[in-house]
Amino acid sequence: MRVFKITDQARADSVVVLIILCNAIFCSPLYAYPGGLPVIIQNERYLIPVLTFIFLSAVTMISIIIYLSVKLKKNSNKLKIANDKLAQSEENNRELINANPDMLFILDSGYNFVDYKYENESELYASPSEFIGKNITQVLPADVAELTIRKIELLNKSGLMQSYEYDLDQGGEKQFYESRIIKFGKGKILIIIRNISARKKRDDETIRSHKLESLGIFAGGIAHDFNNILSAIVGYISLARKKINNKEKVFTLLEKAEKEGMRARKLTEQLLAFSKGGTPVKQITDIAEVVKESAEFIMSGSKTALEYKTEDNISKVDIDRGQVGQVIQNIILNASQAMPSGGVITISIRNVSLDENNEMFIPEGDYVAVSIKDEGDGIESKNIKRIFDPYFTTKNGGNGLGLTICHTIIKTHGGGIDVRSEIGHGSEFILYLPSYGETESENENIAPPDDFINLRNLSVLIMDDEPQLRYIMKELLKDEGAKIYTVTEGSEAIDLFEKMEAEGKPVDLIIADLTIPGGMGGMEAVRIMREQGVPFRAIVISGYSNDPVLSDYKNYGFDAFIAKPFSLEDLLSVVRRVMER
Repeated sequence: MRVFKITDQARADSVVVLIILCNAIFCSPLYAYPGGLPVIIQNERYLIPVLTFIFLSAVTMISIIIYLSVKLKKNSNKLKIANDKLAQSEENNRELINANPDMLFILDSGYNFVDYKYENESELYASPSEFIGKNITQVLPADVAELTIRKIELLNKSGLMQSYEYDLDQGGEKQFYESRIIKFGKGKILIIIRNISARKKRDDETIRSHKLESLGIFAGGIAHDFNNILSAIVGYISLARKKINNKEKVFTLLEKAEKEGMRARKLTEQLLAFSKGGTPVKQITDIAEVVKESAEFIMSGSKTALEYKTEDNISKVDIDRGQVGQVIQNIILNASQAMPSGGVITISIRNVSLDENNEMFIPEGDYVAVSIKDEGDGIESKNIKRIFDPYFTTKNGGNGLGLTICHTIIKTHGGGIDVRSEIGHGSEFILYLPSYGETESENENIAPPDDFINLRNLSVLIMDDEPQLRYIMKELLKDEGAKIYTVTEGSEAIDLFEKMEAEGKPVDLIIADLTIPGGMGGMEAVRIMREQGVPFRAIVISGYSNDPVLSDYKNYGFDAFIAKPFSLEDLLSVVRRVMER
């Protein structure tokens, strides 16, 4: 920055101007009289007043000159001190900026790049010549640019620093960044960006380790529950065999065995919640059902009581049941541990609308709020802002990742978590999940059966490596009049599919297992068969309910999916729904 300085030459020029001014003032009265100075001197009557006037004028001007000189000197000293401080401040700022290892970018009010600082330009998303002078919407991916602009707008409104995380694809590898935005002078914005990819990798590894550790904690209880369920199933079937002549009794016993099997399915969903990660496998869900299942599972045998308060007409949500169930369990477990002598955990569910100025900085819109409130000692205010930080814990033996996982899961679902607590009056965690409205579930495997759909003479190709499952599906669909063909893996399925097409007996429906150990799975087999241009319907089945293919099955060539284990009603419902289309 250039600053004007008072020099000796400028000071001398000021004095010259003052002397000229004085000369004009002193001499003007003398030349105002006819004849000038000789006339005044000869006329004694004018001499004394004129000399007095000259004397007083001279004294006045000298005083003014002295005053201005002193004032000028003081101002010069002040300017010099100010210049020195400014120079020192600029030097300090320059040193701080140079010492900062982060990427620094300056934007103007129109979101254009005007300057930057980073030593290793090879790590930048674009070279300086490609972004300086350009708008961020021209340089960054649309989602990152929109997020940055939204944060700048919040900064302008609140005046508070804004921070956020995002990722970029650089050279085929995903890099993660943490960004902070602050005001930088008049009409400019400073963006400080740090590459946190290494930290993310460490955190992910630690989170996976924590999930396995949590899984170990519950393994004993889950094994106990599984043994109880299997004992019930085996017992009911054994009883049914003994009472084979009593058809009504046999039907009742087998129905109970089937219900126990569905109970085992729910248990496996809870188990998977601790081991899976990645992209959520979403389905349109009644959140109240997930909350109740998860709460009662984690509080089974506990002395903590659960109280539910659910509003009418709660909107559906598009969630991964297992992941959100894990969040519910973690928070309820924390609430229970906050009341070692027992107490009541109150769970409330309601529809809410949030504006853009909400405390969690999530998009405005309609949400379903799940509140979990305990009667414990509460959380100290100094810890409230840190409870979601990795490794932060106030528990003995805790690793501080439980709430971090909860925050991550809810964030990947497009929601947020709010915490309210008062010492001595307990804590309340509120989960906000985007509302899906009152639309019925698009999950094909829970649709009611359409009995009027006729499956007679339907040509069905079943591909599964488990002979028991092939037999069960074959017998079920054969009883409905369908023609069934079975294979164990993808190559056999493709050969049979081509053979039947060549014989003029095309396959109408393919039911394919997603994963075949040692062979071609359903995804690859269906892709190859689709390439032949022959129309058919396809249903994918899998025991890995967290596989990303299930969350986006249509993009992999399938018309529906079924998660194992499934009931025969589930299978018939999906087949009828698919063939109706």
